[in-house]
Amino acid sequence: MSEAPHQFLPAWAADRLEELLPRVLRLPRQLPESAVCHFDVRDDNLLIRPDGEAVILDWGMARRGPAWTDQVLRAVQKPTALQAQRWLDRWVPAEAQETVTNLLLAFGGSQTWNSKQPPRPALPSFAAFASEDAHRLLAIAQLRLAA
Repeated sequence: MSEAPHQFLPAWAADRLEELLPRVLRLPRQLPESAVCHFDVRDDNLLIRPDGEAVILDWGMARRGPAWTDQVLRAVQKPTALQAQRWLDRWVPAEAQETVTNLLLAFGGSQTWNSKQPPRPALPSFAAFASEDAHRLLAIAQLRLAA
């Protein structure tokens, strides 16, 4: 991606690639493996039982990570970057805020790349989903980096 960042990333991120890439590269060392995380908690991966209990489905992306990971990825499903930021401020410990920004950059960059790939026969709407997801993730990262 670094060879043609403007082809994949929004202009603000492509223009700051030298600053942002090291943040993404240090992310694996910043993520404590303190909990089993789903990494894909979204409305379509939740089943509400008749008694009101929620069951999380589709554990295909599960791995160990920080206990706050699923809360972060759930917060970014909010309709605006500002709303998501309010949730992140509330849910994530102060010492992990930089790591959250780096996670948003990494996931946003990955989803941007996914959105530009050829259609997947089994998931024909995946590129559109990845594009929307990337836009949200990177908008929140941009807001956090401007603060």
